[in-house]
Formats: sequence, structure tokens, C-alpha cells
Amino acid sequence: MGVLHTGEVDVLVLDEAPPLLAAGVLREGYVCCRDEEALREFTRDRLVWAADLQPFLRWHERTLLRALGASPTRPPGEGAI
Repeated sequence: MGVLHTGEVDVLVLDEAPPLLAAGVLREGYVCCRDEEALREFTRDRLVWAADLQPFLRWHERTLLRALGASPTRPPGEGAI
């Protein structure tokens, strides 16, 4: 099927998507937009927003894993006995 070479397509409204999902789509997906300048600005803003969130999300994951008795280097469920 055209550019995608597949019959499967996921449609996502990026300005309503969580920032990390939007950033992943913008980095690795195919985005259709009529206004190239608007797309450049949107891409910049979402990538910066996602990057700003990364330190908090890493802290949150470590805190959650500790609370569950797991280690960030060990999968959940393999915590200390």
C-alpha cells in the first residue's frame, strides 16, 4: 500500500498524545502535515518536552522499583528475598 508497503496503519493525533509517545512517532514514524514550518516547530517542542521529562521519569521508575523490592538492574519480581 503506497509508501508504507502495508495494509496496517495506526492513526494518532500527536498534539493530544503523551509527550514520549509523540516524540517516538516524530523520531521513527511517518507524519503527514501540510505545513512544514508548523511541523518543524511542533517536532522541536515535543522533543524538548520529552527530553525535559526524562530525568523525572527515570527517578520515578527507580523509586517505584525500590518500593516494589526490585532493582533497576533486575526485572520486577526478582527482588531481594
